Amino acid sequence: PKHKKQIHCGIYRMLKFKNCLIRDSFGAVVLSINDLTLNKSEAIQIIGNNNSGKSQFCNFIITNKDNGFDDSFIFESENPTIVKIDITDNLLENYNLLENILIPFKRKSENLKNKICELVKIFNFNNIEDLYPSNISFSDRKIVEIVRAVTRQPHLIIIDDFDIMFDDIKFIKVISLIENAIKSGVSFIFTAKTRIDRISKTYKISNGILT
Repeated sequence: PKHKKQIHCGIYRMLKFKNCLIRDSFGAVVLSINDLTLNKSEAIQIIGNNNSGKSQFCNFIITNKDNGFDDSFIFESENPTIVKIDITDNLLENYNLLENILIPFKRKSENLKNKICELVKIFNFNNIEDLYPSNISFSDRKIVEIVRAVTRQPHLIIIDDFDIMFDDIKFIKVISLIENAIKSGVSFIFTAKTRIDRISKTYKISNGILT
């Protein structure tokens, strides 16, 4: 059954796991979640090694976002919008960077274009109408995807393997962009192998258990 959003002590709780088991396509348990809560305008990080269940966790949220799952998983937003970013390339090579960022938007107003151009200036993308994905590095491609995501203002942005995407200089700029998005009401889930600075709420996966 679909669960309505609720208010808890003045905090809008968006996502809740309680004693939840995540299984693979064969029914085997890949991850056990004891207790995890994500509020609106909050970021959490999930730390775990390769094949620990981080990606399955992210995919589970997207697959089950519209319904409660045996009352052990509740997404307390109706019709939640989720954007997931991972190491897979999700830019169109024959579109320039501005066109790539504008893909999700039905109305491509001049105000929106100007807003995007202002956002990317901190990353030294001076003319994104003349740049194409083939002109930029892997980390810059991820920046374009994150700019596209935060511009959409979804309920939740999931970034899988965040810790391998950026060097220290780009990391600082990306985190500043993300912190502004959090202030505007977007929630974030990051997965990583090592702890991410400036993200205080941390969960860890060990031996198939997320705590």
